[in-house]
Amino acid sequence: MRPLERSDWRALKDLRLHALRTEPGVFFSSHEREVGAADDVWQDLAAGAGGLQVFGAFDGAVLVGITGVFPHRDDPTGATAALGMTYLRPDYRRRGLSALFYETRLRWIREQPRFTRVAVSHRRSNEASRRAIERARFVRLGALSRTWPDGGVEDELQYELRLAHAADTTIVELRDEDFAEMLRGAPYVRPGLAVPPGGVDDPVVVSHVRRIVARLRDDGYQGGHWMIVAGGEAVGLCGIKYPPSAEGEVEIGYGIAASRHRRGHMTRGLALVLGAFDSDPSIGTVIAETAVDNIASQRVLASNGFERIGTRVDPADGELVTWRKRL
Repeated sequence: MRPLERSDWRALKDLRLHALRTEPGVFFSSHEREVGAADDVWQDLAAGAGGLQVFGAFDGAVLVGITGVFPHRDDPTGATAALGMTYLRPDYRRRGLSALFYETRLRWIREQPRFTRVAVSHRRSNEASRRAIERARFVRLGALSRTWPDGGVEDELQYELRLAHAADTTIVELRDEDFAEMLRGAPYVRPGLAVPPGGVDDPVVVSHVRRIVARLRDDGYQGGHWMIVAGGEAVGLCGIKYPPSAEGEVEIGYGIAASRHRRGHMTRGLALVLGAFDSDPSIGTVIAETAVDNIASQRVLASNGFERIGTRVDPADGELVTWRKRL
């Protein structure tokens, strides 16, 4: 199971329309409403435009299931994620895959700093959905009478899950003195800001980033590099590799301390860095590259709205995937 990409849009369209046509009583939309949608609508849906994310379950190269996370339309704060659009072909059901659907979506949601709550619902007679929702430890809120697209009138049962996020993540602009403390092996980067076990990053990497920042300053560009801070620790680094081009493009690099992986710090930290870029009129496009087998880094970029645009081979680093986000 993986996040869909823009190139998956035809398979997404075919499976979504098949689901609406064959099981009209379990969705909030209908085949008639969506069959005429333009290709770019399906492409944006597959690409995760507008803060949503659609996932696909694959058997080899064949898309056999879909499910999505969407900003809840009834929460103007944007803090609620809604689960929906879930469909699995009948011959793949009763294999325990619903747990994978929930695990995949909730892992992605927990990496998004904006979400504090998850909402999901089902038609009262849909017992399979009820069992899956309760196994995922959602709490039932109540029921709402609804007329479903197949014409049936039946309650919609509503549930929620409150999220317990990791310690608040912030970003702090880097100073040369911070690099000096990291390279010295000091227990604190600054007073009250600790270094995690094993350091913020390998000293070779820290020295490399320090040289990048020095070149930026020599070129007259101030800012552009931050420490990612969580729980009183400097858990990572993120910044640009060169000043913005005439077209407003920058490339970023980033990393999280090895002892602080898999906690969502990089996803939340990058979201804050992108927010900082919004206040810089010289930056309009952000580029990043990942190794083809670095799935964790790819998830960080996809979660922050980056689009995969191609690959290239680097003499030192091998095959790399190129990502882009327009601000």
